[in-house]
Amino acid sequence: MKVLILYFSATENTAKMAKVIEGRFAEMGVEVTMSNMTSYTNRQEKIDLAPYDAVVFGAPVHARRAPKVVREWLRTLNGQGKKCSMFFTYGGFGVHPTHYSTREILEEQHFRVVSSAEFLGAHTFNLGGWRALGDRPNELDFKVAKDYVELTCKRFTGEDDRILGELEKTEYTEEQLDSAETSRFKVVTQLPTRGGEECSMCMACEELCPTPV
Repeated sequence: MKVLILYFSATENTAKMAKVIEGRFAEMGVEVTMSNMTSYTNRQEKIDLAPYDAVVFGAPVHARRAPKVVREWLRTLNGQGKKCSMFFTYGGFGVHPTHYSTREILEEQHFRVVSSAEFLGAHTFNLGGWRALGDRPNELDFKVAKDYVELTCKRFTGEDDRILGELEKTEYTEEQLDSAETSRFKVVTQLPTRGGEECSMCMACEELCPTPV
């Protein structure tokens, strides 16, 4: 079996998981090709899926969805009815509806999505001074990734004939998600807090613990 892994990784979290996933596929006797789609140039290249039996897509979660550039790029592909899987990395501040919305795109592009996974990773804002999940992904995540590959491999080969089941949606509208994606965030040096002048006003605390009306 030949599998193509296509991934987008701006801060290396997704790249780390892609390498672990590649390694486990190889250990199971799967012929694997890896392609890093992070750069604009790479995303302009035509992807020939004909030589592959299945495809794995990897991306970070950005404002509760795969990044806009990834979503736009996915819509240029023709899945040709091939089986595929997805995995995502995130900094711990909201995942859904990433799995749901990405599957919607892939199915529109004629892929058959059989599995999906998510892994914690150091938050992007750590580059600006945060200390959120700085030790992730770690060995625990790598172990889960290997289990994910084993399940996915069985679904790719047909040993397990199931596909991906129901996925969690969100109460947010597409307009709200678009707005969150285009917002500019103030770089802070600590996790969100209402304490003093350091408050970033990101409203994450309000979402988790709404003020009584």
